[in-house]
Amino acid sequence: MTPKPRELTVLAFDFGTRRIGVATGNSLTRSAQPLMTLEPGDEPRLWLQLDRLIEEWQPDQLLVGLPDKDQSGITQQGAKRFASALKSRYSLPLDLVAEHLTSFAAEAELKNSRREGHKARRVRRGEVDAVAARLIAEQWLNATPNE
Repeated sequence: MTPKPRELTVLAFDFGTRRIGVATGNSLTRSAQPLMTLEPGDEPRLWLQLDRLIEEWQPDQLLVGLPDKDQSGITQQGAKRFASALKSRYSLPLDLVAEHLTSFAAEAELKNSRREGHKARRVRRGEVDAVAARLIAEQWLNATPNE
């Protein structure tokens, strides 16, 4: 008898110095959806929001997008520090997901959705970051075997 695949809930983060996109994903459906965008400037407020997300979604896995080295070293270092702080605070499994231009892909996807009439208003930066986090989650879900 084949064992039933284990269902995992993931929270994915697209780290940026101005905004952090957040998405959730499911390992059984291998799908993800954007949730929200957080602002890292007010650190106590940021951690309060993250505490609420962790409590609400009860994730089994955390993911943080790691930009290419070609991009700003500050963002890559910031993403690593953010990932380390998440792992330390929540004691959950955490993977860094090598991402390449997810923000550009997310922006193109949203603009195309608007052009096709599926989205009524203009594309906002916060939406781009949350969709980029969704792309990070989907990349990880599609690359990870479901045991």
